[in-house]
Amino acid sequence: MEYHPLERIFELALDQATKGKGNERHGDGNEFTEQPWVGLAKVHGTGFLTGQAQKKIMEAVANKEETNYLWYEREILGAINYLAMALIYDKEL
Repeated sequence: MEYHPLERIFELALDQATKGKGNERHGDGNEFTEQPWVGLAKVHGTGFLTGQAQKKIMEAVANKEETNYLWYEREILGAINYLAMALIYDKEL
């Protein structure tokens, strides 16, 4: 069975959130839903999370030509993760 092209992207986003920059900077060994983003969303609402996603997209697009692809990819994956956090926050927390 062929994989859907989105599967690899979602795998990369999950990897970034659980093992990459997101976990290194914000994880502190805590479960994902016990990390600082939850408290920030409680104070500022879902708009904090969607705003962070927008910021990452804007930075990635604005600097795409000036930076390497891995940086661009990391920012886009971060945006995907922030949007997913908004869904988690609204539906599960």
